[in-house]
Amino acid sequence: MDPRWGGFALGAAVMVAAALRFAGYGGLAVRSKRTDVITLGAFGFVLVLTSLILANDELKGMIMSLLAR
Repeated sequence: MDPRWGGFALGAAVMVAAALRFAGYGGLAVRSKRTDVITLGAFGFVLVLTSLILANDELKGMIMSLLAR
């Protein structure tokens, strides 16, 4: 299995966890629900986006050229 798709699956799982937390599951008393949903959603989105960028060589080259400036 390609590691990039593992990152995609992990990111999707983290976003599912954010959706479940938003729906009321996982009653942690340490942090607020809002903090958990925002953090999990952002982290999951970044993981999915990174895995998609790594899977696309043309997009990866464009981003690397932008960062090299």
